Amino acid sequence: MTQLFVLPLAEAARLEAEARRWFPARAKRADRMRKPDDRLRCLGAGVLLHAALQLEEEQIQTTEHGKPFAPQKKLHFNLSHSGEYIVLAVGSAEVGVDVQQIDAVHEGVAKRCFTAEELTWYRGDRARFYTVWTLKESVSKAVGLGLGLPFDSFSVLPLLTGQSISVNDRQIFGQTLSLPGHALAVCSTEPFDKTIEPAFLTAETIRNQPNN
Repeated sequence: MTQLFVLPLAEAARLEAEARRWFPARAKRADRMRKPDDRLRCLGAGVLLHAALQLEEEQIQTTEHGKPFAPQKKLHFNLSHSGEYIVLAVGSAEVGVDVQQIDAVHEGVAKRCFTAEELTWYRGDRARFYTVWTLKESVSKAVGLGLGLPFDSFSVLPLLTGQSISVNDRQIFGQTLSLPGHALAVCSTEPFDKTIEPAFLTAETIRNQPNN
């Protein structure tokens, strides 16, 4: 089973003090970022890890490819943030998630990273560009390789029709979701038993959790 938790940036701003208390090392890293919204996204990711998984900072490790994991937890998780949202995917199998604020189309990126069939499908359409890109990012994160996986080596189009794809000897399943002004995709190495309904968190719901 895969779950998706969403924290709007405005709610992350209301939880800055808690984020700094729960994840002091992450807070120091955030303070080195120049833009206030980048700092809030970094801190908000810590809020989600604490709220959804009850993780402490010292419990989190990273793989050689930079994917975070917690040896104490049987669940797998993955984070992404962009624009007005921070998202966390949690599953019983490997998961990857990516959210992107819909902006300009990066034609050079498409030519380098999309397959021929993906280029034909997207045809310069802005929404379709971000659909393909978020799926590719979430696939690469689900297999644990990040940018180490050549994006032009696989097509994500079958995922749009409920099919799986084989990437790096793993079967990958995916879904796309909609957030206002953003593209969102989540992938897993196990089939989805239903359409994912994101859980939107607020400062109040997080503060009212036990042990907060």
